[in-house]
Amino acid sequence: MIWKIPERGPTANVGHTLFRPTADNILLSASADYTVKIWDISTGQQRSELANVYADLIQGLPFNYNGTLVATTCKDKKFRIFDVRTGAIVNEINGHQGIKGSRVEWLGSHDKFVTTGFSRSSERQLFVWGHANLESGEPLKNETVDNASGFLIPKYDNDTNMLYVTGMLSEYKSQGFTPSVSAAALVTTRTAEISSPSRPSSFDSRAPVISEKELHDTLNSLRRENNELKLQVNSKDARIRQLKAKLEQLKAFS
Repeated sequence: MIWKIPERGPTANVGHTLFRPTADNILLSASADYTVKIWDISTGQQRSELANVYADLIQGLPFNYNGTLVATTCKDKKFRIFDVRTGAIVNEINGHQGIKGSRVEWLGSHDKFVTTGFSRSSERQLFVWGHANLESGEPLKNETVDNASGFLIPKYDNDTNMLYVTGMLSEYKSQGFTPSVSAAALVTTRTAEISSPSRPSSFDSRAPVISEKELHDTLNSLRRENNELKLQVNSKDARIRQLKAKLEQLKAFS
């Protein structure tokens, strides 16, 4: 026998997979049959399925900070938020109205998320939404970026409170840094804020308060501590415990 094809598992092409951040072995998958299923990879069995409300391809699938909610974007131009413990839909709102796809990203421990997409006139857009204010159907902030054709992909770093947006640009620029990092006193870059033009900012390239190894050890400790909770799909809300002493040192990076 050369190949053994398992009889269980997804029955259509899988476009997205995502581990639940606060539970071991819990995986979400979004498939071309317009379903989102929850799996236990330790047993290979399907645990549950989100409410089947889709009639088109799912394009984004991120968890919120404590792993209780998942936001989705779809080719039908709607954003939906589900409670993964029950599979029920919590919110459904109209999103970017362009014919191209959209993306979504939760803003870490903040009860907000950001979406990127296109307007009817093919302008690239970036919206910031408040989960508590979704009933209004209006974003807290909206920004028109440019008329380039490429997707904008948002990624949020909760440790530094920085939102990174990547994608094809209308122009390309580069900036050189001093090759000897240890000898550089300051590094200058540019920070873009939604409500204001880009502005230069400087920071110390060497952080004497905490080393790179201590930083990674701290983050790994947080992840291990969260995994020890061993939350299941139907668990109650979990507040992620923080290592306060170390996190005080991490403020030097913000």
